[in-house]
Amino acid sequence: MIIAVTGTPGTGKDTISKVLAKRLGFKLVDLNKLARDKCLLKGYDQKRRCDIVDIRKLNEEVKKFRRDLVIQSHYAHDLNADLVVVLKTDLKELRKRLEKRGWPEEKIKENLEAEIFEICKDEALQKTKKVFEFDTTEKNPEKTAEDILNVVYRESFDIKNLKIGKDLAKYFKKPYGEVFGSVERFSQSKIRPISHGLMICVGDMASYTLTNAGVKPDIIIIDNKINRKPFKGKINFHGKTLKVINAPGIISRGLWNTIKQAIKTGNKIKVSVIGEEDLAVLPAVIMAPLGSVVFYGQPEVNRKSGLVAIIVDINKKKDAISLLKRITRLQ
Repeated sequence: MIIAVTGTPGTGKDTISKVLAKRLGFKLVDLNKLARDKCLLKGYDQKRRCDIVDIRKLNEEVKKFRRDLVIQSHYAHDLNADLVVVLKTDLKELRKRLEKRGWPEEKIKENLEAEIFEICKDEALQKTKKVFEFDTTEKNPEKTAEDILNVVYRESFDIKNLKIGKDLAKYFKKPYGEVFGSVERFSQSKIRPISHGLMICVGDMASYTLTNAGVKPDIIIIDNKINRKPFKGKINFHGKTLKVINAPGIISRGLWNTIKQAIKTGNKIKVSVIGEEDLAVLPAVIMAPLGSVVFYGQPEVNRKSGLVAIIVDINKKKDAISLLKRITRLQ
C-alpha cells in the first residue's frame, strides 16, 4: 500500500508523515530527497527557487521499494498511490510558518494562493477518488496522524466477496479480546471507548445482553438469529437501520461497505443482516476508529464463553488485516 501525503509547503507534511509512517510500520520516503539522491531532476526553477522533478522517473523509482510506503511532498499526489492525504492550514498560520523559513514575499504569496485555490486537492482528485483532507492549523501531529490512521484503515480496502474456508474457520472461533462471563463483570471493568472511538456490538444475544443492562452501543450488527434459530428477544436499541444481504461463511462486499457506512455515520446505527453476521467482527475491527470497543458473543472454547470485548488499537488492526490477507490469498 502507498499513502501519499501532500499539501502546500508549511502545512506539516514532514512532521506528520514521520508520525504516520512510524505508527503504521511503513517506510517513509521523502520524495524531494529521493529525487535529488537518484538525480531524477529536469532542472531548476529560478523564479520559484526549487528543483523541477521528473515525475515519471520518480514514480518508477518508488515502485522499486516493493513494500508499504508513506510518500510525502507537495507533489506526492502526482505519483501512483492507493490513498492521498491532503493537509491544509489556516492562511494566517501558514503565512507565519513560511515567513519563519525566510522565504521571499513573492514565494509566500504564490503558496498562499495555491492554498486558497486548493491546488493540491484539485490535482489529487483528478487522479483518484480516495482523497482525504485534514486541517493542521491547531491539532498536534500525533492527533492529526491518528485521524489519518482512522481514515486509512477505513478506506483502504476494496474487497470482493470473501469465503471463509474450513482451514481458516478455527481462527474465528478463538476469542481475540477479553472474555467476560457476565455483563455484570463487564460493567465493573474500565473498558470503554476512548476519544472519538465507537462502541460496536456484533450479534443478537450480545446486543440484547448489553442493551438490557443499560449499555448503549453506537452500532449493533444483528441477523435476528441465535444458533441459526430465530431470536425472539427484544433488543433495546433505537437508531437508523441499514439492511444488507450476507450469506453464511461469507464476508460480502455489501456487508463490508454497510459497516463502513455505519462507522462513518458513527452514532445509533443498526445493521440488520439478511443471512448471517457472524464474521462482521473482522471488518468492524479493521474499520472502527482507534480507541473503539468491538463486542461479540463467544461460544464455549476451552471452558471460556461469554461476552468478548476487543479494544481496537494498531496491533488488533494489524492482526485483523493479516487474517484478511490470508483469506484473500486463498480466494
